[in-house]
Amino acid sequence: MKHCKLFVWILFLALVGCLGVGCDSGGGDSPNFGSDSDSDSDSDSDGDTDSDTDSDGDTDADGDTDTDSDLDPGEPSFGSDATITDVHDMADIINQWRQDYSTHDRYWGVPMGAGEFHTDYTWPLVMTWNDTAAAIAQIEADAVAGGASPSGVDVVDAGYFWVDGVNESPYMVTTDEHYMSTNNTFGRMSIDYHDFGGHGPVLTEIGLGASDGGDGSTVWVLVFME
Repeated sequence: MKHCKLFVWILFLALVGCLGVGCDSGGGDSPNFGSDSDSDSDSDSDGDTDSDTDSDGDTDADGDTDTDSDLDPGEPSFGSDATITDVHDMADIINQWRQDYSTHDRYWGVPMGAGEFHTDYTWPLVMTWNDTAAAIAQIEADAVAGGASPSGVDVVDAGYFWVDGVNESPYMVTTDEHYMSTNNTFGRMSIDYHDFGGHGPVLTEIGLGASDGGDGSTVWVLVFME
């Protein structure tokens, strides 16, 4: 009888324990109903939030400018008479020219055509390199070197200097290396002290393309963007 009572008492304690703390179903760890681990935005080791890589040319959360995935530019090439054989070096030279003309009146419009000098400085003197602008420029340079007509307006029908996208973004200049120099009026008006001056967007970035013209010359294309 004593043993029977002891068995009942043990059975009772076991039943109370199961009801009090919950019996393990044997199914393992409970599922996590929190945020999906494949979230589009996740934190890196620095605690910053990084967005997915942007493939359409927009700026991602890290501040980098991505090249538009639809663009497929070739590599820059240079004619045998070229004195500058690096697009980044040419961009540096252009930025220096713009600084050299920092006190000169600005110009908007087509050189020697529809446009005017003004004193509304809106563009920076030093432009930031933009890979998408460079891709656009390289595609245009290769096309022109291959025989296509340059985009835009042939300045005073000279046949060696074109501007496109006046008062727009992108704004494009196509010419030969020689005519971009500070010795050329078209080059100064369209590059060195060009500024829409409120007639269009404030352009702060630049990209260049270059292509061997086949006769010693180099087709250069400059693209300015917001």
